[in-house]
Amino acid sequence: MKNRDAAGTVSSKFKGARAIALGLLVILLCLAGGVGVKMLLALGNRLDGCYKDRAPLRSFVLTMDRSGQASLIKQTEKFAGQYFLSFQSEFFTSDKQVFLLDMNRNDVEVTIANTESNVDTYQVGFYNNDCLYPTPASDMDGMVSSLKNDLSQIPNVMFSEKP
Repeated sequence: MKNRDAAGTVSSKFKGARAIALGLLVILLCLAGGVGVKMLLALGNRLDGCYKDRAPLRSFVLTMDRSGQASLIKQTEKFAGQYFLSFQSEFFTSDKQVFLLDMNRNDVEVTIANTESNVDTYQVGFYNNDCLYPTPASDMDGMVSSLKNDLSQIPNVMFSEKP
């Protein structure tokens, strides 16, 4: 073997070449890893970047008497089931007068919420929930009509366009 000296040990020339090759491999792996991380971050931003300050695709205001809140929750759950939306409710006051109803699916999110300052008025919003393949606003028209139809079963309900 040419790379070994008379005593059979590896020559320093070979050790140096091996160290350089190993160093280049480490640099190459670091560069590839950096590019990979950058690509993953860009994809992550593309996947959830549309959630920042997103405006609703469709919205309206629902006004009703507090006595209809149980019916509102029931009709909203029914609507969620019809459109295969997950349903969650979150109450913000001990008397459960102020709350958020949140319905989700991969492509759309629907929220119904009121505030402590006006418990009889609810902001209803239909939002895009898919950053890669955004839902067109026109696709929400059927859902909006269906929800309004379901909620119109509650006595003394009024709808208005969001100001």
